[in-house]
Amino acid sequence: MVVDLTDFEKNMDKYILLSSKEEVIITSDGIRMARLSAYKEERPTDDTGCIKEQASVYNVTPRRASYQEFLELIETSEERYEYIDGQIYLLDSPGTYHQETLGEFHGIFYNWFQGKECRPMFAPFDITLKRSADDISVVQPDLMVIYDLAEELNENDCYMGVPALVAEVISESTRSKDLINKFDLYMSNCGQRILDR
Repeated sequence: MVVDLTDFEKNMDKYILLSSKEEVIITSDGIRMARLSAYKEERPTDDTGCIKEQASVYNVTPRRASYQEFLELIETSEERYEYIDGQIYLLDSPGTYHQETLGEFHGIFYNWFQGKECRPMFAPFDITLKRSADDISVVQPDLMVIYDLAEELNENDCYMGVPALVAEVISESTRSKDLINKFDLYMSNCGQRILDR
């Protein structure tokens, strides 16, 4: 993730926490000035001086957050976040290729679904998914097709249903989260949607 020095100074705590998951590059006037990354212990060696392998850690967020804590965070922040299995992820601004790809697909979907019951939507648009009544996640798929939009809006105009289709434009910085965490969440809700119909 690349952030401007002014933004970094205003939100230092957030970026330090984020650096435990991904590298943060700090720029000033477009020039890269510093790099912030997670602290890693020296890899241990055995008595012959050879480096020992260690198990990799997938998620290094210091603690899990409750759904209520997530709701309080997004209520007071202008940043975009996803909440998956108790972990809060700060969403970075997508790159040009990502946006061009998303725009192309949304145009195709928009034209295809004209006059039909389904509606294509694109990020940022929160989707609340549940593995169970108390296991709630909130994600922002890049593109989704929604069948029951009017029926599933709550009093805050938030969609609370399960989309008929979700699609992610895979970026290098979000690849593992999209292909592991979110994919698993989508698959667990796919079965629920079939049961609900």
